[in-house]
Amino acid sequence: TPTMPTLWSVVANRRALWFMSVSALAGVAFGAMFTFSQPFALDLGMTHVRGFFGAYAVMGIFVRLGLGNLVDRAGRNRVAVLTLALYAVCVFWMAGLTPGSLVFIGAGFGVAHGLFFPAFNALVMEPVRELERGKVYAMFIGAFNAGWGVAGIALGAVAEVYGYPTVFVCSGLAVLLGLLILLSAREIRAP
Repeated sequence: TPTMPTLWSVVANRRALWFMSVSALAGVAFGAMFTFSQPFALDLGMTHVRGFFGAYAVMGIFVRLGLGNLVDRAGRNRVAVLTLALYAVCVFWMAGLTPGSLVFIGAGFGVAHGLFFPAFNALVMEPVRELERGKVYAMFIGAFNAGWGVAGIALGAVAEVYGYPTVFVCSGLAVLLGLLILLSAREIRAP
């Protein structure tokens, strides 16, 4: 019978560092969008910020239910790359927020996350041995949540000193770094 791998043996390889980095950087953007979009909109004088969340939720559900097989048809890697690029576009767009754009940014981000997360998850999990799947999935989700948590703390200080637009520019740059890692790690996508 195969031996159960330890968490450290699963973490201690280039592939784990690759997908954990991309996941954490996407988590930074997700955290920034969900933590700082409302105070930024309110700071700009907007009185209704629910449109961002409503549009995000509607589009996220729509792409998961209506376009769920797109990931399999178009390819996990292609969908992950294109939707991570859309992530960056939406985050940079938030830096230039205007009253009429909040709903559109939310819709775009809902499409981006609704397709990126399952595509990248499948890309990460596809080659993983059965005994390692639980640990790899825990690292994937843990890295995303760590990025989200770091965004709330570190970018809060950035917002206080430099303002909200800088928060979204920094977050957009984090996503672009994740996209570069995703594009450059071709040889370690599968073992």
